[in-house]
Amino acid sequence: MDPLDQGQDEDRGLGGRCLDLVKRRLPVTQWLPKYQPRQDLLPDIIAGLTVGLCNIPEGMSYAIIGNLQPQVTLIIREKT
Repeated sequence: MDPLDQGQDEDRGLGGRCLDLVKRRLPVTQWLPKYQPRQDLLPDIIAGLTVGLCNIPEGMSYAIIGNLQPQVTLIIREKT
């Protein structure tokens, strides 16, 4: 928190300070109103698939290192 902003917090009142707290604790409240599905949705889907496809072999590798069958990681990932 910036020491210069402390005086402004007192002027905002309880409601303004609560709103600031919610925005700090839940970042989705800041970026979701600015989200543009036409521009952002396809890259987000591609990123999600890429991360998912990278996690599967990584988990299988860790299972092998831990002397487990690789299929175990697929079951664990499905439940979490």
